[in-house]
Amino acid sequence: LDFDVVMLLDDDTIVPTPFCIDMHHFKDERVSCVTYGITVGKRDTLSEWLADYDYKTWCYRNLWRSKWTTLRFAVGICVVYSREAFFKIYTRQPTQTPRGLP
Repeated sequence: LDFDVVMLLDDDTIVPTPFCIDMHHFKDERVSCVTYGITVGKRDTLSEWLADYDYKTWCYRNLWRSKWTTLRFAVGICVVYSREAFFKIYTRQPTQTPRGLP
């Protein structure tokens, strides 16, 4: 297959129309993946509001980690990897990684 990026998407996520992947991020050789934050569409109950808050705090946590740490791989509801980074990371078995996954 001829593709530049691989998108991993949580199974119950509804992608807005149109949804565009900004390839500009990948022009920087230090960038191998980009995560996208989400908003819970329906926040009528406390549990839905808390889930939305949890997603937002994960996004800020990932933003902080991307600036001040070296991530081995990104996590999130929607993650877009460069093709090279995806195959480099996911062809190895996580159990064989010396210190384990973050």
